[in-house]
Amino acid sequence: MKNKNLAILIILVIIVFAGVVGGLFYMINSSLNSLVSVNPNFDALADSDMKNETFGDVKISVPENITFKLSNDSTESSIPRSYESDIGIYIMVYSDYMTKENINYMTQSYAEVNNLSEIKLEGLSANAKAYKGSYDVIDVIVTNDEGNKVVIFTVPMSDKLAVKMANSVVFT
Repeated sequence: MKNKNLAILIILVIIVFAGVVGGLFYMINSSLNSLVSVNPNFDALADSDMKNETFGDVKISVPENITFKLSNDSTESSIPRSYESDIGIYIMVYSDYMTKENINYMTQSYAEVNNLSEIKLEGLSANAKAYKGSYDVIDVIVTNDEGNKVVIFTVPMSDKLAVKMANSVVFT
């Protein structure tokens, strides 16, 4: 009986060890694939081919070789639909039941809460404001002409990519 229990214990240890090693291999392999598939020079991404992608009811030109996934499919008006890429570009879309006052308050609060300071980017459209915080990213807030829809996106430090994406925003 002791030998049978010992054999079962050894088999369980081997299975757990194989699972841990397999999980680590998968994690390392995924990380390496994401590192080598995209140019870390984000200004180069701005010069690369762009594709129009739809995020909720907003179209934005994004680098062609970047994929986004829906990270929050909220139907509540105060919570945005959120999308993220594997290289640190994040997009939040607020589009329902917004007023100009709500958007002004929200953008001011967003900047304060995230300790952002407004920066001027050459060529940025009048409907957009750019911010820089303590991390190496640029946050851009774009509102539509009516003032009832807003997109907030975060781009790793690249003025060119931020301006190109912000100027391409089309609200539908």
